[in-house]
Amino acid sequence: MTDVSDPRADDATAVVGTASYWHHEAEFLAARRAMNIARGRPDGFWWRLPMILFAHFLILLGLLGVGIAARKGEWSALVLTAFFGLPGLVFAYRWGYGRCRRLRKEFADNPTAGLKIDLTFTPDRLLTHSSRSDDSYRWAAFPAVVELRDGFLLMAWARTGVWIPKHALKGIDAPGLAAFLRSKVARYRVARRTARISE
Repeated sequence: MTDVSDPRADDATAVVGTASYWHHEAEFLAARRAMNIARGRPDGFWWRLPMILFAHFLILLGLLGVGIAARKGEWSALVLTAFFGLPGLVFAYRWGYGRCRRLRKEFADNPTAGLKIDLTFTPDRLLTHSSRSDDSYRWAAFPAVVELRDGFLLMAWARTGVWIPKHALKGIDAPGLAAFLRSKVARYRVARRTARISE
């Protein structure tokens, strides 16, 4: 969709710019992190670290219960395992060990996983294209935009949005797109954070 004469545009000569990128796992994670940042939700390893440590503390309490039961024959100590150890295992999996697996599954279930995403910006709407779908959105469909250091997130509804990496822009630079989006979307916010995690 790098051709500015996009036939789906209301005025094919008025295309402001385009963006094109492959929706690989890195971009999926960037879009997901951008949404968390935009919604004010904690994200990143340092936020999860206290949760992971707390989960391991619960696991240790559970092991303590097993140890007491085995050494002293006080089987009532297994209550520690039931009330602390088992929840600790669940929390450790959710916040730590199972997170990567869960994210990989989310990416695999995404309908545009592995596809090339083409975006066209016109004065009236955003046009999106992939080998599976073509969509058109009026700018009124996006109540807010959050600009990050490496991209823009067009927020649509509850937990969805359109991720536009700055490195994917063509025919328009990041400051130019920022000015354009400010003129089209009611709420524009700048978050001085990076969505894409360094590989």
